[in-house]
Amino acid sequence: LVVRFVAGVRVEPDKIIVEPIDIGLEHFCLSGLWIRGHEVEVRLARNERLSIFVDGEERGACLRPWHVDDAEALYKYASDPEIGSAAGWPPHTSVSMSRQVICEFFSAPETYAVVLKQTGQPIGCCGLVPPGMRPNDSIGPDDAEIGYWIGKPYWGQGLIPEAVNALIEHALSTLNKKALWIGFYTDNMKSRRVAEKCGFNHSHTTTDEVFFVLEGKDWRP
Repeated sequence: LVVRFVAGVRVEPDKIIVEPIDIGLEHFCLSGLWIRGHEVEVRLARNERLSIFVDGEERGACLRPWHVDDAEALYKYASDPEIGSAAGWPPHTSVSMSRQVICEFFSAPETYAVVLKQTGQPIGCCGLVPPGMRPNDSIGPDDAEIGYWIGKPYWGQGLIPEAVNALIEHALSTLNKKALWIGFYTDNMKSRRVAEKCGFNHSHTTTDEVFFVLEGKDWRP
């Protein structure tokens, strides 16, 4: 999909602000921006909204692509040292840092915010890890790794297992992945319980990480 804008463009020292026309997409990811004279060309990659279901009814959370204006909500939870240390990244130190993470990392395809329906605010993240971002020689070309975290106030409420289950169905049924992986530090028992609850089986352990796998042929919706 290529959309062109010929008006509503402002250039500031550190960013380009584009006021787009209504293109009828509920969610999209910005994957490229080119300036050609007075014309700005933006290439968009469509991301389908995922919903979390439990016993046939939609819960109070859903998965959707990240938006730049989610930065404050992201910082609220990602600034907690207990969140980042368990996931392998440093705590966020400012809203600006959170905004940069959204633009550089969370804009990747199949990376979703876990959002409370009643507030519309992100409380965590769940998605497919971009190829090559993490070392795991066992991941095949048709496999994918699932990464996830949720803000501390929502620990133990069952939201992440349901988010992972929604992503499993999407990855195996829609994206036709052959196998899915989850990797976590050896002392991260919360991630281990999520993997086990979602049907993953232990594959192997390295010096400081454990890897679980779910073969597509073994998955039952």
